[in-house]
Amino acid sequence: MRSYLQVALHSFLKLLYKLYICTFLLYIPFLLISTFFLPVRERIVKTYEYHFIPFKNIVAEIKDPAQYNTAGYWRIFAEGLIGNFLLFIPLGFFLNFFIGRSNSTLLLYALALSVLIELIQLIFHWGVCDIDDVILNSIGAWAGIGLCAALHFKKKLFK
Repeated sequence: MRSYLQVALHSFLKLLYKLYICTFLLYIPFLLISTFFLPVRERIVKTYEYHFIPFKNIVAEIKDPAQYNTAGYWRIFAEGLIGNFLLFIPLGFFLNFFIGRSNSTLLLYALALSVLIELIQLIFHWGVCDIDDVILNSIGAWAGIGLCAALHFKKKLFK
């Protein structure tokens, strides 16, 4: 026979699991909207570009800041770097939580999604297709995978 505490804990964990599902279902549209449809992207990206050499533009912008010294540029630059990293942390967390395979497999899933997003940007000329985005997204997903593992959240706890 289960004690009251065990029943309460089980109920709490089921509720937490449902909360994670709802959060995930809200995260996916947020990811798509922030990647493709935010109005701020139209102000930042005036022409279509693509960058296939890793860190080439980031290094160029850091080495010669005078050519990029416009109002608000460095804020946008930092938001782009940090944003690409932060955007995929929840994805890594949710992949680890819901799928729970090896970290390398989960990272491959996140990498595939990031590449797909960049390919869509390349094909439809939305935003900037940039290899740096794939790298930063993957690092963010890796951090999310590690965060979930560090917190020891496992799907089997919620069943």
